[in-house]
Amino acid sequence: MSRGLGDVYKRQVEGFARQIEHQANYTWTNDVVFVLGESEQPEHQKMIRKQYENFSVRSAVLAVLANNPHAADRTWYLEGLEAPLVEGVLASAKALDRLGLAGEPEELFALLFAAQRLNRSSREFEARDIVMKVLTQALEADYGFVFGSEGHVPQAEVMSKISLALNEQFPAAARKQLGQVADELERVMLLASSVEEPGDLMRGKQVFEKRACARCHGGRKALGPDLSGVSKRFSRRDLVTAIVNPDQNVSNRYQTTMIVTDEGKSYAGIIVYQSVDGLILRDAESKTWRFEAPEIELKRLLPNSLMPSGLLKEITSRELADLLAYLESL
Repeated sequence: MSRGLGDVYKRQVEGFARQIEHQANYTWTNDVVFVLGESEQPEHQKMIRKQYENFSVRSAVLAVLANNPHAADRTWYLEGLEAPLVEGVLASAKALDRLGLAGEPEELFALLFAAQRLNRSSREFEARDIVMKVLTQALEADYGFVFGSEGHVPQAEVMSKISLALNEQFPAAARKQLGQVADELERVMLLASSVEEPGDLMRGKQVFEKRACARCHGGRKALGPDLSGVSKRFSRRDLVTAIVNPDQNVSNRYQTTMIVTDEGKSYAGIIVYQSVDGLILRDAESKTWRFEAPEIELKRLLPNSLMPSGLLKEITSRELADLLAYLESL
């Protein structure tokens, strides 16, 4: 990059920063995070770090921070293994690889769960390779995991072996992990019932957008179901359950389909159009992929939802009340 272009880009970054500072409700996007991430100015890096709590850009924040990971952010990278977008998981795994694991059982289970989850597309398989590299090095054992394109299949047997080994080695941690979904549901339900005042609709809309719900449930090209009238179709408990554990009851209309092409590449998403000539698939990032019938080597329905879990993690009682008020107003 020439000096002139570098100066222009620097001014653009500074312009972004000034705009953000002067707008109290500035809408952050992944592109804004990456633009500021090019800057080495401490104040710009501080602005990015503040957006970690913004779920809609958390994956981008992790990707920027992972370029120069700090041990103090280890908790963030472990949480990032549960990020809704594969970029966040990949960045977190790379950061943990650079930092080195502390050897805590919670870290090992977090890596295993991420590896088990990353099995729906070529990009997820590539991220899983990094996760498994960190995990197998920490375990100091070879469980037969196949890296590279040849291993871009679920490898369920390998995952089962590692899961069994971790359960035998860390039984207390294993029991804790098994109860997390149930505990999370009860925690969220207690939060929902702990606020006596009604939630605020406008704040609830902000939570809806901040938690990345609008990514799949907003606009004409929404990937998820229309939430209008959702409170008439579900009780409050059922609604919370569907958010905490989206894989529990997946409608056939929104069930994930895996496509493997004749080139060995795999994709996962929801079929939005299908005919004898081929189909169109839309993935969790709202990217659209078209496949001609002759290039489809395998088409398989998956039991899980494209909707990520953990969307209510660390939510406060006030935020939850506002979110539910907004959802129930639709």
